[in-house]
Amino acid sequence: MALPATLAQYCFTNVGPTTTVDSNLGPVSVVGKTKTISELSTCPGQIGPIDATQMIADVIPGYNYSLNYQVITCGSAFNVLSGAWIDYNGNYQFDEFEAIGFTTLMGSITFNFTVPNNSQIVYGLTRLRVQVQETSQTIINPCASFPYGGTKDFTMEIIEEFPGYCNSGPTTTMDTELELVSLRGENRDIFENTGCPGNTGPVNYTNLTADVIIGNKYSLNYTIITCSQVYPATSAAWIDFNQNNVWDNWEQITPFSQIYSNQVHLFKVPKSTPEEVVKPGITRMRVQVQETAAAYIYPCAMFAFGGTKDFTIEVRPTVDGGWSNWGACNATCGGGWQTRVCNNPVPSEEGANCTGPETGPCNTGTCSSASSSTGGKVAAGILVPLIIIGGLVGFYIYRKKKKEEGDFSTDHSTEPTSGGGTAYQQSV
Repeated sequence: MALPATLAQYCFTNVGPTTTVDSNLGPVSVVGKTKTISELSTCPGQIGPIDATQMIADVIPGYNYSLNYQVITCGSAFNVLSGAWIDYNGNYQFDEFEAIGFTTLMGSITFNFTVPNNSQIVYGLTRLRVQVQETSQTIINPCASFPYGGTKDFTMEIIEEFPGYCNSGPTTTMDTELELVSLRGENRDIFENTGCPGNTGPVNYTNLTADVIIGNKYSLNYTIITCSQVYPATSAAWIDFNQNNVWDNWEQITPFSQIYSNQVHLFKVPKSTPEEVVKPGITRMRVQVQETAAAYIYPCAMFAFGGTKDFTIEVRPTVDGGWSNWGACNATCGGGWQTRVCNNPVPSEEGANCTGPETGPCNTGTCSSASSSTGGKVAAGILVPLIIIGGLVGFYIYRKKKKEEGDFSTDHSTEPTSGGGTAYQQSV
């Protein structure tokens, strides 16, 4: 049966080993971003390459990964040389620059490798070949035919870190680096504080989100440090407001800065214009520093020293103000006043304020009889005692006046006086 074209193109035929004894390739594993290769076959070996291309590991240019495999023997131990290759440029050949590493050791082998981040990389599915040959040579050919050893083929998927967005430097982890990045949003904040050692390529912090409102002002803070020596550096930040997966010039939210240490940049989320459309929704923020004396930097550039970090921004529409419910009336009848507040919601910085009065009349109806009788009872409780007291005072004044005038209407008694007349005494 003929081999599939892609397998044949990878020198799949006439590739060793040609026997199943002695040296062999044991378990192989690679942990990708979301997919993992884990192949566990050992002895007996297999003649020719073992096709394990159904196993896939996904890797990102600029990131570090580990290839683990075991060099074993299914018989006697002899001198061996093992190595691995990834067809980064997708030309169906294992070129010299695509070698991950070589070793003469037996047992468990680990190769730490970085997926190149350059123009030679082709995104998509490609091939990983791991091979051990029983030999005393220092170089092996991945397409060679040999009697003792083992060959296993797997699939590697080279993926974009941020689909649709450009990759960017740095390509090393030394010297200038981007440390603290923070942005306080309306309800969610970005706060990320990793420093040395740095990372190659853009670092994915898109799990961190800040929400911003069109027309409002915000503060982006970040810190430029060095993991070794201080060199001239330029930094800036961008938000893809129109969500076209491109960092347009007008989307730069900070000036180009050549300051080390902590810095604070205030920016305003712009309103849309016919030329510069700001779309509500989820989009991307990139903060970057490049080790350069240039006065400006390009967010998609590849550079050696510096740092690039990407975050998620949720752009929300401008908010117009809304009235709260009316407050309690200050009277139960006869006319009163009530108030309301423009906080449902509070208008954003460039949102429209509430229209209409803040205060209004309430309970304007005439008070009921129940309200009047209640008032009468209160009045009676005060007036009745006053009337009684007033009456007693008036009676006292009246009696006093009558006494002075000698006019009494009460009973009297008669007593003789020394003058022969009659004297009157008030009976009290």
